[in-house]
Amino acid sequence: MQARLRELIAQIWFGDDFRLQRPTPVDEAKWGFAVIEQSLWKAVPRVMRDIEAEKTGVFFAPVGTIGRAFLEIESQAFSMDGTG
Repeated sequence: MQARLRELIAQIWFGDDFRLQRPTPVDEAKWGFAVIEQSLWKAVPRVMRDIEAEKTGVFFAPVGTIGRAFLEIESQAFSMDGTG
C-alpha cells in the first residue's frame, strides 16, 4: 500500500496535474464531476448487465436490457460529437 501511495504521489508531483496555484472552487467542482462521471460510465453498464442476467426476477431482466441499450446509445452519441 505504501509503495502504491508513493507511486501516486510521484505521478502527481512530476505530472501535468500538479498545480502551482490553488484551484478555485469551480475547478475542484469540475474535477469532482469528471471523476464521478467517469466512475458512473464504468459502473452503470456493469450493474445493468448484472440486472439483465438476473433470471429470477420477471421485472429486473427487462429493466437491465433497456438500461444497457440506453447506455450503448448514449455512448455512441457521445462518441459522435467528440466528447466521449
